[in-house]
Amino acid sequence: LIDILCDLRRSEGKNIWDNWTNLNQKMKTDIEKGTSSLTLDDLPSNDYTKLYQKDMNALIASYRSCLSITTDDYGYYGYANGAQYRSDNKVAVQIESKDWGYAWKKGFLEGLLVYPIGWLTETFVHTFKNGGVAGGLAQLLAIFAITFIVRSLMLVVTLKQTTGNAKMQALQPEIAKIQAKYPNANTNNYEKQQQAMEMQKLYKKHKINPLSTLLVMVVQFPVFICVWGALQGSASLSSDSFLKLHLSDAINTVLFDGANWANGSAITALVLFLLMAGAQVISMLLPQWIQKKKRKNVAQLGKNPNVNQQQNQMKMFTYIMMAMIIFMGFTLPSAMGVYWFVGALFSIVQTLVVEKINSNKAKKKGR
Repeated sequence: LIDILCDLRRSEGKNIWDNWTNLNQKMKTDIEKGTSSLTLDDLPSNDYTKLYQKDMNALIASYRSCLSITTDDYGYYGYANGAQYRSDNKVAVQIESKDWGYAWKKGFLEGLLVYPIGWLTETFVHTFKNGGVAGGLAQLLAIFAITFIVRSLMLVVTLKQTTGNAKMQALQPEIAKIQAKYPNANTNNYEKQQQAMEMQKLYKKHKINPLSTLLVMVVQFPVFICVWGALQGSASLSSDSFLKLHLSDAINTVLFDGANWANGSAITALVLFLLMAGAQVISMLLPQWIQKKKRKNVAQLGKNPNVNQQQNQMKMFTYIMMAMIIFMGFTLPSAMGVYWFVGALFSIVQTLVVEKINSNKAKKKGR
């Protein structure tokens, strides 16, 4: 989203290899004029140039982290803020600091969400590091803080929908009774219409809008894209590591590299993936488990194909969403895996708190 390396390629319409080409052309001209001690054999051949450019372009493309609040050297083995320089082929890249105005020039979402989230990430990392926290742990704590802030703001924006979901859970016994009255609603149009009318009256009585769930999806998707862009673009996350794992590396990339099992980073990546996947499963299935428990308290007159069909559709949608999140957590930067893990814990706590509040309200009404 905010990629300085792509900017280098597009800068003023020039190609990043113009200097290389011009320098080689100048040396060739000097050789032909006899003003250079070099020979034509000293110049790189076309085949060498193509191979070199291909390898360098691939290396440049691998450096996606470019959003920084301070100009410094960052990279896979970056030596920013006192880290040691590595003498292999993976070196640091200098990233210039970016301001909010630069982000707005890139696009609406970049200015509205990507830069603020990235700026907070960078600020937290630098603050924790300055406080004496190790680089990798500082990155982890920064993602924890970002997740809490983003999810808290999302909770405020979607408060009405969250309240609606809470009411829906509390009304499960009444909904189950209505559905039990019309066991053939999926095949009988009359029963289907009568059930819809009673459900509509119940929703209207308790001021619930079943379609409000769409609001969450509309809001969550661009927020997810922006968080992804911000964490991927955060320069600080491309340096240092936590338990040998670089948070800018994708989990699948780490796991599929045999050398990472020897240095321990693959073990960290595997543990992170399992924690993230497990937390996602619990957070997404917990509301269904609560609803199922409440439905058991309602006397069933018999099997209701309509209810079973609706429940199966809801389960299928939940499973698809869960599989997508787990798959993306496996293929996106490890920082997103941390974000989804902490976010899932946030959702679990939120669900349990809401359920506790509803249970207490139900007990007071029953007195």
